[in-house]
Amino acid sequence: MAVTVRRRNALRGRSAGSQRGEGLDMLVLVPPDFIFHPVEGGIPTRDEARFLPYGALSIASFLRSRGQRAMVAPLQWYFQRGTRYRHFDDGTEASREAFEQRTRHVLEALMRRLRPRALGVSIGYAIHHSAAEIILGYLHRFWPEIPVLVGGNHATHTREHWLNACRGVDAVVCGPGEAATLAWLEARRSPAAPAALRRHRADDEAASLAVPVDLDLAALPHWAPVGGFMHLLATSRGCSHRCAFCTSRLMWRRRQGRPREAYTAELEGLVARGVDRVLLADDMLDPRDSGFAELVDVLARFESIRFGAPLRLDSLRHCNPRSLTRAHIEEVFVGLESFSPEILRAMRKDLRVDCLARIDTDLCRLRDAGLKVTLFMLVGHPGATRSLDMVSIERCQTLVERGVITGLSAVHVAPYPGTALASMVERGRLRIIEPRMNRWTLDRPIVEELDPAGRPVYPEAEQRATFEAFQDICRRTSAYVERQRARLRGT
Repeated sequence: MAVTVRRRNALRGRSAGSQRGEGLDMLVLVPPDFIFHPVEGGIPTRDEARFLPYGALSIASFLRSRGQRAMVAPLQWYFQRGTRYRHFDDGTEASREAFEQRTRHVLEALMRRLRPRALGVSIGYAIHHSAAEIILGYLHRFWPEIPVLVGGNHATHTREHWLNACRGVDAVVCGPGEAATLAWLEARRSPAAPAALRRHRADDEAASLAVPVDLDLAALPHWAPVGGFMHLLATSRGCSHRCAFCTSRLMWRRRQGRPREAYTAELEGLVARGVDRVLLADDMLDPRDSGFAELVDVLARFESIRFGAPLRLDSLRHCNPRSLTRAHIEEVFVGLESFSPEILRAMRKDLRVDCLARIDTDLCRLRDAGLKVTLFMLVGHPGATRSLDMVSIERCQTLVERGVITGLSAVHVAPYPGTALASMVERGRLRIIEPRMNRWTLDRPIVEELDPAGRPVYPEAEQRATFEAFQDICRRTSAYVERQRARLRGT
C-alpha cells in the first residue's frame, strides 16, 4: 500500500520558517490507554505497556536527521507512577471526567514547555481510539492554530473517521509515516505541496530504515528515566504473510531488512544507558533469511544484553538453537495461535500440516539448548469451536507439564480495522459483542461467528470458558510464577 497523505482542509497557522528558534517543528503525541478495568484504585501496568513508542520515535528520529526538530510524548507515562496506572474506564462518567482533566493538564504542560509548531497524534491500536478522540478534541478547542497530523496503524485503517468525524485534523498519513510526515512539514513552507510529496516519498521511505532510533527524543516525566523502560529493537519492517487477523502486511508491505549499522547504533545507545533486556520488534525473524547470520553476529557482540525474539512455527525446524544462544537470545515467542489445522487454515497462517507434527521435537530442541519458549494462542477466531480449541488446551497443558514451554499467552481475537476479520463483520458473518474499541483488551470475547441462520457458532459463554482454561494453564507456567514474584518484590 502506497503512503498517502489525506488532506481535509487548508493548513493553518504561520509558516514554520518564520518561527525558527521558537520551539519544536513537531511534537508527536502517543495516546495513553483509557481502557476498561472495573476495579478501584490503581492497577498494575501491563508489561506490553512499558515499552516506549518505537514507531513514533522512528518518525521523530528521521525528522531530526532531515533537520526538523521533533520529539515524542508517550502520554501513557504521564498517567501513572512507577508501575501503577491510575486513569482507566470503569464504566462511569466520573472516570471519563477524571481522564479528561488529567489529559488537559498534561497537554497544557507539554505545549507550554515544548512550543510545537505542528502536532502529530500516533494512533497505533484500537484501544487508543477513545483516548485519541479526547486528545484531538482538546487540541482543536485550545490550540486551533496548530496544524495536526494523524497517523499510525489504527489511523491508517480508520482514516475516514479521523478526517470526517474529528474536528481539527488536517491530514492523515497512511502506512509508514517517516517520509510522508517530512513531506507534510516541508509542504507547510512550500506552495508546491503535491510535488514535494511525490518527490520525497520513495527515496526517504527507504532511507528512513537506515536512521537509528534516538531515545533522547522521548519527552518523559522527570520520574521516568529512559533506562527504566522495556525496550524494542526492529531489525526489519513488514511481513511476508497475510494472516486474517493481522494488519502488518497492509501497513508495512513485505518484509524489509534494516541496515546493520542502524540497529547496531541503537544497541550501542541502549548499552550506554545500562539497558540489559531488549525485545526484537520484528514481526517474525526467519533463520532462512539471508540477513539472519549477520544479525546473529551483531547481537553476539552485545554480551550485556539478553534478547527476546519472535519466531513463526514453520521457521523452527530451520533454526539452530546454538545460533540463538550465541546471539544472547534467551527467550523466543512463537505465534502459533492454534493446534488445529482447520483453524490455522481459517486464519490463513500458510502453515504446512507437518509443522504441527514436528512441533514437540522443534520446541524440545529449543528447551534443551536452555531457551525459554512462550506460545501465543487465539480464542474465538472464525472457524474455531469449543471442541477444536480443546485440542489446543490439551496440547498446551502437556507441553507445560513436560517443561517444554515456560510461558503461554492466550487472547480473544478482535476484528481490527483493515483485517479480513473486519470485512467479515461488514458482510454479516461476525457479530461484534463489544463495539467500544477502548474495551478491546482481549481478555473477554469481542466477536461471535454466525452460521447462515444467524446463530452463534462459538457462543460468548463458551469462548469465556476456553479463555479461562488457557488462563489456568498460564498460571502454572514458570514465566507467570517469575512475574508474580517480581511484582511482589516491587511492592
